[in-house]
Amino acid sequence: MNHGYQPVNQQKTYEKLPPPSLRNAVLLAIVLFLLGSFVITVGILCRLEIYFVGFKDRGIPLILLGSVMFLPGFYETRIAYLSFRGEKGFRYSRIPKF
Repeated sequence: MNHGYQPVNQQKTYEKLPPPSLRNAVLLAIVLFLLGSFVITVGILCRLEIYFVGFKDRGIPLILLGSVMFLPGFYETRIAYLSFRGEKGFRYSRIPKF
């Protein structure tokens, strides 16, 4: 029974591998962050009628939807990044698993 441990070399040194659910959660956070940023940008462009002329009424709903995607994506991506860097007080266990 492996339990996610793999030998690193011949001296019986073991290193814990991240579970697949954690990788999926980090990938989802990155997708939410990027997609939310894109939708907020499109919403602002619609609202200001810079690129999308005639769609001013659709700007506010796009900004709200983008914010709903951006905020949790940014929060979890930040936790994952700072955990990867080894910052004190941040660890992968604080990321919710789906």
